[in-house]
Amino acid sequence: MLNKIVIENFKNQLDIIPIVNLKPEAIPIKTKVILIGSPEIYYILYNYDEDFKKLFKIKAEFENKVKDNKENIDSFLKLIKYIIEEKKFKDVTFDGIEELIYYSKRFLKIKTI
Repeated sequence: MLNKIVIENFKNQLDIIPIVNLKPEAIPIKTKVILIGSPEIYYILYNYDEDFKKLFKIKAEFENKVKDNKENIDSFLKLIKYIIEEKKFKDVTFDGIEELIYYSKRFLKIKTI
Protein backbone atom coordinates (compact mmCIF):
# COMPACT_ATOMS: atom_id res chain seq x y z
CA MET A 1 0.00 0.00 0.00
CA LEU A 2 1.32 3.44 -0.90
CA ASN A 3 -0.07 5.48 2.02
CA LYS A 4 -0.08 8.55 -0.20
CA ILE A 5 -2.28 10.12 -2.83
CA VAL A 6 -0.80 11.37 -6.09
CA ILE A 7 -2.51 13.89 -8.36
CA GLU A 8 -1.90 13.07 -12.00
CA ASN A 9 -2.93 14.80 -15.20
CA PHE A 10 -4.03 12.08 -17.60
CA LYS A 11 -5.05 14.58 -20.27
CA ASN A 12 -1.41 15.24 -21.18
CA GLN A 13 -0.79 11.53 -21.72
CA LEU A 14 -3.30 11.55 -24.57
CA ASP A 15 -1.86 14.61 -26.33
CA ILE A 16 0.34 14.15 -29.43
CA ILE A 17 2.90 16.55 -27.99
CA PRO A 18 2.62 16.39 -24.19
CA ILE A 19 3.18 19.66 -22.41
CA VAL A 20 5.16 19.31 -19.21
CA ASN A 21 3.47 21.07 -16.36
CA LEU A 22 3.93 21.29 -12.63
CA LYS A 23 3.46 18.03 -10.79
CA PRO A 24 2.17 18.43 -7.22
CA GLU A 25 3.90 16.50 -4.46
CA ALA A 26 2.26 13.35 -3.19
CA ILE A 27 0.06 13.88 -0.13
CA PRO A 28 0.45 11.44 2.78
CA ILE A 29 -2.84 9.75 3.54
CA LYS A 30 -4.11 7.13 5.95
CA THR A 31 -7.51 5.72 5.02
CA LYS A 32 -9.83 2.83 5.60
CA VAL A 33 -12.41 1.89 3.01
CA ILE A 34 -15.70 0.36 4.10
CA LEU A 35 -18.04 -1.16 1.54
CA ILE A 36 -21.71 -1.60 2.27
CA GLY A 37 -23.76 -4.00 0.23
CA SER A 38 -25.55 -7.28 0.02
CA PRO A 39 -23.89 -10.62 0.80
CA GLU A 40 -24.48 -11.67 -2.82
CA ILE A 41 -22.38 -8.80 -4.17
CA TYR A 42 -19.66 -9.51 -1.59
CA TYR A 43 -19.34 -13.14 -2.67
CA ILE A 44 -19.35 -12.27 -6.37
CA LEU A 45 -16.50 -9.80 -5.84
CA TYR A 46 -14.65 -12.17 -3.50
CA ASN A 47 -14.81 -15.07 -5.95
CA TYR A 48 -14.04 -13.17 -9.16
CA ASP A 49 -11.70 -10.32 -8.17
CA GLU A 50 -8.26 -11.20 -6.80
CA ASP A 51 -7.62 -7.62 -5.61
CA PHE A 52 -10.87 -7.63 -3.62
CA LYS A 53 -9.65 -10.63 -1.59
CA LYS A 54 -6.41 -8.82 -0.75
CA LEU A 55 -7.95 -5.45 0.09
CA PHE A 56 -11.09 -6.47 1.95
CA LYS A 57 -10.09 -9.18 4.39
CA ILE A 58 -12.86 -8.63 6.95
CA LYS A 59 -16.57 -9.15 6.36
CA ALA A 60 -19.03 -7.97 8.99
CA GLU A 61 -22.77 -8.38 9.04
CA PHE A 62 -25.17 -6.16 10.91
CA GLU A 63 -28.77 -6.70 11.84
CA ASN A 64 -31.07 -4.42 9.86
CA LYS A 65 -33.80 -4.40 12.48
CA VAL A 66 -33.58 -2.62 15.79
CA LYS A 67 -36.04 -2.80 18.63
CA ASP A 68 -37.74 0.54 19.16
CA ASN A 69 -37.50 0.50 22.94
CA LYS A 70 -36.27 2.65 25.82
CA GLU A 71 -32.92 0.87 26.09
CA ASN A 72 -31.98 1.52 22.44
CA ILE A 73 -33.22 5.11 22.56
CA ASP A 74 -31.11 5.67 25.70
CA SER A 75 -28.07 4.24 23.89
CA PHE A 76 -28.76 6.59 20.96
CA LEU A 77 -29.02 9.56 23.34
CA LYS A 78 -25.67 8.61 24.91
CA LEU A 79 -24.13 8.50 21.43
CA ILE A 80 -25.51 11.98 20.67
CA LYS A 81 -24.13 13.29 23.99
CA TYR A 82 -20.72 11.72 23.29
CA ILE A 83 -20.54 13.29 19.81
CA ILE A 84 -21.56 16.70 21.17
CA GLU A 85 -18.85 16.56 23.85
CA GLU A 86 -16.17 15.10 21.54
CA LYS A 87 -16.75 17.63 18.75
CA LYS A 88 -17.50 20.51 21.15
CA PHE A 89 -20.87 21.17 19.50
CA LYS A 90 -23.55 23.29 21.14
CA ASP A 91 -26.15 21.42 23.17
CA VAL A 92 -29.18 20.09 21.32
CA THR A 93 -32.65 21.11 22.51
CA PHE A 94 -35.30 18.55 23.44
CA ASP A 95 -37.09 19.27 20.15
CA GLY A 96 -33.79 18.71 18.33
CA ILE A 97 -33.30 15.36 20.07
CA GLU A 98 -36.84 14.30 19.11
CA GLU A 99 -36.14 15.27 15.50
CA LEU A 100 -32.84 13.33 15.47
CA ILE A 101 -34.61 10.21 16.75
CA TYR A 102 -37.44 10.62 14.23
CA TYR A 103 -35.04 11.22 11.33
CA SER A 104 -32.81 8.30 12.35
CA LYS A 105 -35.78 5.94 12.44
CA ARG A 106 -36.85 7.09 8.97
CA PHE A 107 -33.35 7.16 7.50
CA LEU A 108 -32.32 3.78 8.89
CA LYS A 109 -35.80 2.34 8.33
CA ILE A 110 -35.84 1.06 11.88
CA LYS A 111 -38.72 -1.25 12.42
CA THR A 112 -40.60 -1.78 15.64
CA ILE A 113 -40.17 -5.45 16.51
